Amino acid sequence: MKILFLYATLSGNSAMLSEQLSEKMAGTHPDHQFEVKDADNSKGENFADSDLVIFVTSTWDEGNMNLVCEEFLDQLSGVEGRRFALIGLGDTSYIHYCGAVEKVEAKLRELGATLIGTPHKVDGFIDDDRVNEAATWVEGILAS
Repeated sequence: MKILFLYATLSGNSAMLSEQLSEKMAGTHPDHQFEVKDADNSKGENFADSDLVIFVTSTWDEGNMNLVCEEFLDQLSGVEGRRFALIGLGDTSYIHYCGAVEKVEAKLRELGATLIGTPHKVDGFIDDDRVNEAATWVEGILAS
């Protein structure tokens, strides 16, 4: 199985989490192939060569998608039936915690993508505990 961690980031946190999750999953699933890509460099792709795309992005301000995420989704097409799962980074001190996740989910559904599982939300900065929580979530997605 080929799994792509696709991230849309401005600060680098989504990239960092994607890299760490890919490394952790590769260590526990040597029979799978894991790849990490920047959404900013993947505009126009339809990800036909991936069995699952785990899209990692952050929420900015009061529930908005970051600019890289918006531009990427505006150019996304040809994903009908493609399997996606979502990880959202955010901060619970904001009213619309991880609000971008719902917007990304709605856009992917509109484009015909198949969403797997419930989106995983990460509060605050990326540390070992948050990476481990996200890895447990990924394990559940892979098992489904």
